[in-house]
Amino acid sequence: MLLALETATDVCSVALLDGERVVGVTETLEPRSHAARLVPLVHDLLAEHGLAPSDLDAIAVSAGPGSYTGLRIGASTAKGLAWVSGADLIAVPSLEALALGARDLLMEGDLLVAAFRSRRGEVYAVAFARDADGLTTVAAAEAILIDDLNDWLPMTKGTLWVAGEAGALVADALTAETRVLSPAEVRPSAASVGVLGVRRLTAGETVDVAAFEPDYLKAFVAKRGSSIFDRLPK
Repeated sequence: MLLALETATDVCSVALLDGERVVGVTETLEPRSHAARLVPLVHDLLAEHGLAPSDLDAIAVSAGPGSYTGLRIGASTAKGLAWVSGADLIAVPSLEALALGARDLLMEGDLLVAAFRSRRGEVYAVAFARDADGLTTVAAAEAILIDDLNDWLPMTKGTLWVAGEAGALVADALTAETRVLSPAEVRPSAASVGVLGVRRLTAGETVDVAAFEPDYLKAFVAKRGSSIFDRLPK
């Protein structure tokens, strides 16, 4: 049994899998709700199936890139569950999990760009080619300036698809004709995180619970607030 968590964007999603078979999914789309909603979602899903954390063999977590806050909440929850249950911990790239949800919409030879919002005129993006075996990474995930997307994008003779919360932004920046997948068609889901997590677990690709940190793709710089003394009357 594997429990999967997805918190890289506004989606807060939890899934339970028996092998690669998804047996339960629960989620909320409330922005900035992860801190309040994630643990209750886990509790309710396990209770629905009569399970305790000790019954889990593995925890898979969406490991970035994405929202700094969302990723930290997902990682800390996954690490806590793995620690108390003795379950293996698996880190699943967030954009790879998103792309899995779009895979069956593509034809062989098509190209898919999966993208999340970043800051300072950037997006987090990765490109996959659809081939007979599934999806192959042709441009690794990175934080890239929107103005640099055309130079970064690999060439394709097939259809160019774009998915993710930054999909429309990427499509507007590209000179090539694109097919934008709406959130109703493809959105982040713990179910996809879980399927990829099972495959990584089978391949022995677990991570150290104590040492694991999300892959933010760039350094997090906290914004320093003003001093309380600056707001006092002069």
